[in-house]
Parts: sequence; structure tokens; C-alpha cells
Amino acid sequence: MGDPERNWDDIQRSIDTCSICKCQSGVLFNEFQDSRGRPPKPPQKGCLFISEAPTPRGGFWADPVDSLRKNLFEFLNLPERESELREFTEKFSLIQTFKWPLRIDLSGLEPKRIRPLSEHTSKAHIMKEIMFMRPKAIMALGSVAVSALSWLLADSATGERFAKERIKSFKGEPLDAEIDGRPIQVWATYLPAGQGTRNKKAIFPDIRGFSRSCSEQPS
Repeated sequence: MGDPERNWDDIQRSIDTCSICKCQSGVLFNEFQDSRGRPPKPPQKGCLFISEAPTPRGGFWADPVDSLRKNLFEFLNLPERESELREFTEKFSLIQTFKWPLRIDLSGLEPKRIRPLSEHTSKAHIMKEIMFMRPKAIMALGSVAVSALSWLLADSATGERFAKERIKSFKGEPLDAEIDGRPIQVWATYLPAGQGTRNKKAIFPDIRGFSRSCSEQPS
């Protein structure tokens, strides 16, 4: 594998310089206002959350008041302190489906309308990130993340469900899958940010269940 730090940095640089993503600037994506908020080198064989997209301020990894970060820390019982970001990364990581802030609101769209938008990022970027991390389990946060995973699970019953069904039909349910020939457990729940914040009571048990399952799985 070589130097894992450099390999992760190379993946993130390839995202920053992706010509296909850059062509969507001003159409699907906005520019960042400040930091790009790229994820730091993640723990290998930890557990992975996949969310929707960073905010213009950088999102989860760059903005201390990001609503996704605030809610996820609450669900995981992590105090809102900068030091707790380090505690989070000992066990988990989080990547975004779209690597740039979105110009349009995708919430509420049917899977068949979201899925074409997520094909490039899933195959060109997320797959590389997952292959580097080799996570024990993955939780998709929201319909956009579910759509992205559907491309990586395309030849399976779970992938078909992710491509066609809404989250409520498999929400909080551990599902067996395979990515790059490696068995993995995948979960899904609503996005605990934006409009999804209204579903906090429904999201809480799913994320706590995912966290408990991760703790029980061998490294």
C-alpha cells in the first residue's frame, strides 16, 4: 500500500482537482467560502458514516457549529468540544457523497431522480476512499448517501433496494453487502441535518444501534 498518509492525501487531491466535478461548479455545486473541510486520514477498519455534501463553510470537518456535526455528536454521546473530534476519529470517520456544497436541494426527491447525480462521485471518489479505509460497517445518512452506495452495491439485493426504495423501508436495519469483494454490513437512516433534523427522534436509535454494532465487531 505504501505510505497510507500520502495515499489518503492523494485521494483528497484528486477530488480537489477533478475536472468532472469542476464542470459542475455553478450548476450542481457552489464554491466553498473558506476551508474545503476535507476529512483527515481516517482509521482503517473503523466505522464509516456517509453524508450528503459539505456546507459552504466547510461542513462537518471544518465548521464547529455545523448542524450535522452537532447532531451526530449528540447521538453518539460526544460533548461538543473540539477535542471530541479526535475522539470521534478513533472509531469513526465521515465522508460526504458530493465533495462540494450543493446549489440545489435534493431532499425529498425519489431515488430514481437522485441516483444519476451520484454515479460519478460514487465510482470516482467514494470507492477509492472506502478501499483505503476498509471500514467494518457503513451507515448512509440520507437519501443522497444511500444513492451513492447503490452504485457500489449494484450487483446485490441490498444495492437494488438502495437504488429503488425510500429509506423508510430499510431504515435502521443492518444489511449484508459486499464492496470490492469484501463482505460488509451497511445501514441507513435519515440525514440528521437540514430538514432531516425534524426526524431526530427517529434517527437517534438508528445511529446508536449502528454505534453499538461497531463496538461489538472485531477490528
